[in-house]
Amino acid sequence: MTTTKKISELPSAVTPLAGTEDIPIVQDGATRRASPNDIRAGLAATDHTHSLSQITDAGTAAAANVEDFATVEQGGKADTALQEADVGSAAFEDMGAFATATQGAKADTAIQPGDLGTAAAADTGDFASAAQGSKADSAVQPEDLVYPGLINAVINGGCLLSHRGQKSLTTSWQYGPVDLLAVKADGTVSAGDIKHISGVYSLSQTGRACFVENATLGSGGAIYFRHRIEARDAWAFYNKPAHFSARTYHDLGPSVDYVITLRTPTSADNFASLTDIDSDTLAINDDDNTDIAFSIPDMARAILGTGIALICTRRVLRRHNGGKGKNQES
Repeated sequence: MTTTKKISELPSAVTPLAGTEDIPIVQDGATRRASPNDIRAGLAATDHTHSLSQITDAGTAAAANVEDFATVEQGGKADTALQEADVGSAAFEDMGAFATATQGAKADTAIQPGDLGTAAAADTGDFASAAQGSKADSAVQPEDLVYPGLINAVINGGCLLSHRGQKSLTTSWQYGPVDLLAVKADGTVSAGDIKHISGVYSLSQTGRACFVENATLGSGGAIYFRHRIEARDAWAFYNKPAHFSARTYHDLGPSVDYVITLRTPTSADNFASLTDIDSDTLAINDDDNTDIAFSIPDMARAILGTGIALICTRRVLRRHNGGKGKNQES
């Protein structure tokens, strides 16, 4: 009696198979038997015979030999080697492009531009000669002058010297009877005399003064007194303070403003072109002998760069017509 079983109900074969066992197969509609060897022989070949060009996903290294590549040891050294970006531009220069060690040592001790003063860039003609320097060393310096040498620098400040007669007041500078003291007026001058008076000891120690009498100037008129100090005398004030003082009087009624102005010429003793140094304005009462003063702490900058000369100019503003004015300088 034949017993029918499902394949899944059969016991498992002992492996590995020998290749000669019988296996049922269906062939041409009929059930036949075959061995594992028969089935293996009928399968397609497992090896490939494609050329490298037929493999589309292969890289260019696939066609190279192993000798075309660095070894593992060489690759390790490449990982730690200096790269171009790791070195400066000097690494690509020849030795001849650099100073030697000896030259470098000399450069370390060489004078650098920052060590030099401004004189190093000047020509020899910009400096005094050795002979001129020797004369300067032995020359009398301003600080060698005794203090009284700087007193009464305004020559004839006491108004003692007089070699001219009285003058009529005009709008132009003119030297009147008092030597070295020039006078002029602003406004419309219709009257006025410049005189040298004496016996006015209440005004001055010398009793002398420069006197402008009966001046009629019109509205906004002014009277000016001027004294010039030559360059050789002005040099004594180098690096020293200057103090101008004078004693004045007027009988105009109200108080008037006196303007004291110090000026300097643009070249030595050439008073045609002047530059103001400083000035001051003082209110002077009527009918009063008044001391006026004007000080400059340091005359060095004032006289050296502008020709080493001084001008002292005083202006007396007149607020009405007529009147008298007297001045003595010191």
